[in-house]
Amino acid sequence: MKKLTSALLLTVLAAGAHAAQPADEYIGIAGAIARHKTDFGVLGGNGSNQENTRAGIAINAGYYLMPQLSLELAYADLGDSKRNYGANKLKTNFRSVSFSALGHLPVNDAFGVYGRLGASQVRARATVNGESATQHDYRPVFGFGVESTLSSDWRVFAELTHYGKVDFEDAYGNKEASVEVMALQAGASYHF
Repeated sequence: MKKLTSALLLTVLAAGAHAAQPADEYIGIAGAIARHKTDFGVLGGNGSNQENTRAGIAINAGYYLMPQLSLELAYADLGDSKRNYGANKLKTNFRSVSFSALGHLPVNDAFGVYGRLGASQVRARATVNGESATQHDYRPVFGFGVESTLSSDWRVFAELTHYGKVDFEDAYGNKEASVEVMALQAGASYHF
């Protein structure tokens, strides 16, 4: 009888603990304005760099562990950047798959701020003078944003996210170019 009572008590406590944590999954989509900062210093740019603004898109899926903490998996395609340095040409594109923790701080019932910290696997492809190279790197991803609740199912958000810098090297390990990407994203998420 004691074993049955203990098992029943543990079951009730576990169910109560699970009910205390909100089960809030979400999916979202955002448009992005990405800033590509390209550096082409070795191949005729004399250390010059340029910032290009490109359109991009991001999709995400997440789960709230508690009202102030969620985990999120996201994919971002942050567009292409093209730059000519005399006879030399640099073309890059930037994509990221990231896993992040988001800390949420509600300001009131309908509005809040949040911060993001995570890791991303970025893929940057560069074409330098007709030769293409693809670089896959792991980089920290961080950002901050604001969010607003429209209903129990819908939220809108805006976020500034830093995706990191990727260097491109020649066959001898010399840096030829680099691209660093930061994006301003705005979108909506559906919570279920």
